[in-house]
Amino acid sequence: MNNSKSTPASKKIKKNNAIELALDLVDNDKLEEAKEIITMILEKNPQDIEGMTVLANILVFQNKRKEARVWIDKVLNLDKNHPMALYVLGGFHVENKRWSSAIKAFEKAILHFPQDAKEEIAAAYQDLGCALWESRRREEALESWKICLQYDPNNTYAKNNLKKFISEYGLPASPVGKAMDDAQAFLKYKMLEYLSIKRKDGFDTMDETNKVLDKITKVWNNKIASKYGRKLDKMSSTEKKNLFRETRVFF
Repeated sequence: MNNSKSTPASKKIKKNNAIELALDLVDNDKLEEAKEIITMILEKNPQDIEGMTVLANILVFQNKRKEARVWIDKVLNLDKNHPMALYVLGGFHVENKRWSSAIKAFEKAILHFPQDAKEEIAAAYQDLGCALWESRRREEALESWKICLQYDPNNTYAKNNLKKFISEYGLPASPVGKAMDDAQAFLKYKMLEYLSIKRKDGFDTMDETNKVLDKITKVWNNKIASKYGRKLDKMSSTEKKNLFRETRVFF
């Protein structure tokens, strides 16, 4: 799975000519020169939030994570809703596999980015998708990557993740392989069919859920897996969807 390789040291951060110059230097990989400018800004105003945020970005690019985290914490102590600082914080949580904390940070960053910061919002949705996927909230992850592309249609990471992690049925791909994708799709279709018949939005009890799952699984094993087996691999998505639709489960 691909997280963004770099924090978008956004030109939305722009505050003055010195900040703009530093950001241009960052964009051209002249990190030490950018750091010198930001250091001068912070010497004049130690609580310059945008300067601290740019410095944290520079340190991330230089793989100086501990120093960067110190500056991000300083920013968030001054402004707990600073979107770029929250985004970078989410990245730190991802690196340490603290998925729940990463999700909260990315969601909060998205909430506080200005709506015209499209690339930054897209990057946050992309990385949010990765954290959701690792948390096994996989349908939410797919949705997050799709939203990312609405803000930035050229986001390569989201495109690659959708290509890799979405099945032919538009559902989260199983790590086991295509055979499990087929089984999961059949299960999903039949559960929705059951809820439609009952005119409900969801299951009332765990006992009800288990009984429905048991009936669907038995039909899958007896009428599809045992009868078609590897033949499913040679069938098109449309053929399989029609087969699943036509296979009755008596609820």
